Amino acid sequence: MTLSRSSFFVIVLALAFAACSDSTAPLPGTPPDGSAAFDGSFDPSSTSFLLQRIDDTSPGHQPIHVELIGSNVKIDPAFEAVSVDVAMRNAGGAPLHAPATIWVNRFVPAEVGLVNADFVRDSAGPPGTDDILGTSGFDYSGQLGEDRVLSPDETSQSRTWIFHDPGLASFSFVAEADFGMEPDRPVISGMLFSDDNRNGIRDPDEGPSNSGGITVNMPDGSSVHAAPDETGFYSVRVTDPGLHRVMFTSFLDCVNCICETTPNPLEVLLVPGPDGEPHSFESADFGIYPGPCGDPPPPNPVSMVELTERDPKEIDQDRYQLISAELDGELLHIRVGYSGCSPDHPFTLYAGRPFMESSPVQTWMLLAHDDRDELCKAWFEKTLLFDLGPIQDAHIEDYGEPGIVRIRFRDFEGVETVIMLGSDLVTLTGTVTRVVDDTPVDGGVVIDLQLDNGQRAQLFFGSLFTYPPPPHWRHELYQVIASLEVGDRVRAMGTAVDGGISLRGLRVVEP
Repeated sequence: MTLSRSSFFVIVLALAFAACSDSTAPLPGTPPDGSAAFDGSFDPSSTSFLLQRIDDTSPGHQPIHVELIGSNVKIDPAFEAVSVDVAMRNAGGAPLHAPATIWVNRFVPAEVGLVNADFVRDSAGPPGTDDILGTSGFDYSGQLGEDRVLSPDETSQSRTWIFHDPGLASFSFVAEADFGMEPDRPVISGMLFSDDNRNGIRDPDEGPSNSGGITVNMPDGSSVHAAPDETGFYSVRVTDPGLHRVMFTSFLDCVNCICETTPNPLEVLLVPGPDGEPHSFESADFGIYPGPCGDPPPPNPVSMVELTERDPKEIDQDRYQLISAELDGELLHIRVGYSGCSPDHPFTLYAGRPFMESSPVQTWMLLAHDDRDELCKAWFEKTLLFDLGPIQDAHIEDYGEPGIVRIRFRDFEGVETVIMLGSDLVTLTGTVTRVVDDTPVDGGVVIDLQLDNGQRAQLFFGSLFTYPPPPHWRHELYQVIASLEVGDRVRAMGTAVDGGISLRGLRVVEP
């Protein structure tokens, strides 16, 4: 019988549960963790998987009623791989809490193994031997739902297990499902992040790094190797107080490929609480810069968006991946990923001019990437900063005041993200009580207002002595400011800052 890559098969489940309590909470003095063990096997001749519950429990754990539910078996002859989707159902009466892990080991034949596990746990083999027993683990905590609890009769989301099975022969294995019987079981966790400015701190605009894995050496001599998820987060269950060594290991086999910007390894001492359980440590972060250490890079420069009347189809673009785009006032933070031989690729942000008439007015925007025809496949990520002030300047020139502009930002794949520039504009109306004008000495202007509701606010106008020179509308706005007198009633528009607004528009209105 020939099996294609897309063939689907039915899993046969034989479940025999050991008797144990169906109470809704662990009894006093019972272990705070629970486990259920399974024998697993696969027979390609009958295309069946067998997951059978066995009457066995790990030391220090209480038995629990859990079913493993398999589906969607696939066989890939080209890669000698077998995959199966596995979910868990709580067949008992007590809620089961994260962290939830299924550990898989003792493959027969030994050449079979898992290729996509989240954890690998190394522990001592049978007594009297120097063998190291490797156990692969899948983290199901994220498959339990937002509450991270598997309630009675609830079924988790499934995870795909991928086995490498040389020759696609029959094989067997042992699996164990571990849960907490109480919430908030102790863990060591943290983030693996791309430290773009090499300051050793995970800044808000810095994303994850996928350059390596984490190893936690336990006080008993065992080790757990963890692969961070797509967000860079990892979490390893711990059971004993004492000294734990947490270490980052790069996937890249080269010299000076990355720079570790935080201490590596970390020595983490977990102290016991009143119940003897260790406290969690959730700040074991590792910063990675994609390149040699050397001198820290300069601060991320801010570029200006370029307004153009060109058709966007005429603008050359090379492939990149848009990770995120976030607007902070008029500053656009764009996180991108791209491949090449070096991270120093030019990016230019374009926006269309004139505006398209609608309510509010709108325009298009795209990011042009020049890959310099580099053929290397190294992957880089960086955060780009762009000032969208010229778009607001154009709105003032066209309509006489700042306003909201609906920007349709298209990435390389043509997917649009809508950005509402000016949606944070604030309007204040009140009476001028003081004007402090320091523009003659290269300063700015501060205007004190008595608002109609009795509160006070300040209007701020920055210096005109800037490079590049300020746009024409700022000179016109200053002429209005220079003519103000105490007692004038004004309507001001701008962006909110501490104590008032940064001026973008100002009009004298009738009392």
